[in-house]
Amino acid sequence: MTLLAVETYVQNQLDGLTSALFDPAQAWVLPPPVLYLTTPQLFVWGGIGDEERHTIPRFQGEKRVLWQLTVKVQAATTNSIDPAEVPGPLAFVVLLDAVRSKLRTIVIPIDVTDPVTGETSTIQTIGEKIGLLHPEPIAASSQAYLWHNATVKVALTEEFQG
Repeated sequence: MTLLAVETYVQNQLDGLTSALFDPAQAWVLPPPVLYLTTPQLFVWGGIGDEERHTIPRFQGEKRVLWQLTVKVQAATTNSIDPAEVPGPLAFVVLLDAVRSKLRTIVIPIDVTDPVTGETSTIQTIGEKIGLLHPEPIAASSQAYLWHNATVKVALTEEFQG
């Protein structure tokens, strides 16, 4: 199966994503590091995959993987409720809404190709089920800035024939 193709496709869909209160986000197929953020960062990373094999026809090896991809979202904002100070704390929530909206409105089916192996597969579903974990932000030592992080889990079905 082609995890890299699936991750790369989702990364390309999220890279440059705009929301009302932030500059365009940068998306990566990398585990998320802790860093100082000048623009929102989105990290598309593996998650959980359950592979199923169709029993007939046996010789073609038709398979399906039910993925639960993880998208880590990170951004820094001011700690001010003054709307003149942008981006303020509400910008992160608006960004999370933009990420989920993008994932749930991708037109399917999508043929994808692994950029390393050339293996092809088809994304049959994406965004029918989305989970969100949005913990409290962490304040910088000066209390002037907040560091936000969230985890978005998106269900995705990939089919492969080979």
